[in-house]
Amino acid sequence: MDIHSPETGTVFPPLEEFDDLRRTRDLWAALWDSRERMAFERALLRVVSGDGPRRLRLEALAACHILATPAMLETAGRAIDEGWFTAEELDWIASHTVPLHCLHQQARELRGHRGVVQFFIQLYLDEPGHPVAGPLLDVIDLCDLYLVGQMSPRPLALEAARRILSRGQHQCRRLARSLGIALEDLPEAVLPDGEQDYAEYSVQ
Repeated sequence: MDIHSPETGTVFPPLEEFDDLRRTRDLWAALWDSRERMAFERALLRVVSGDGPRRLRLEALAACHILATPAMLETAGRAIDEGWFTAEELDWIASHTVPLHCLHQQARELRGHRGVVQFFIQLYLDEPGHPVAGPLLDVIDLCDLYLVGQMSPRPLALEAARRILSRGQHQCRRLARSLGIALEDLPEAVLPDGEQDYAEYSVQ
């Protein structure tokens, strides 16, 4: 349900309905090279500061708040200083992106700490409703998730595979390319040996 401001009547859709924001986050997670990320940041700046559709610009601004690299935070600051959006829009974006911002920052800090990734997978299996484990595993570094799945007992490996294959197309394609396989072969590459039921784990 869209949220209507009582003061101005401005309509803000729920953040989860921002389709371009989901694709932006997926693409960002699939950029493993610093040069790719720098180019992406420049493109995001052009969207935020441009004259394109308002909703698209708001989604790009939301991505800046969530991913929060120095360049993106500078862009968000310019949006305030140069009046690219209304105060109401800026406040709404800032307040509604906090949960995802915190998740992405925590995931960034855990990059390379595969023992901690394994811990969160086990925590999720023990407590599926855990408020941190499930959401964090949705954004944890894909390479770490893959390597943990390859070295873990079957229940953890299955959950790692499920998390990998539920990621966006950009991330799945990047992992498949890095493994030297076709996208359609990714389930077989990440699932434990002997797993026959592929339907649950098909690439999204």
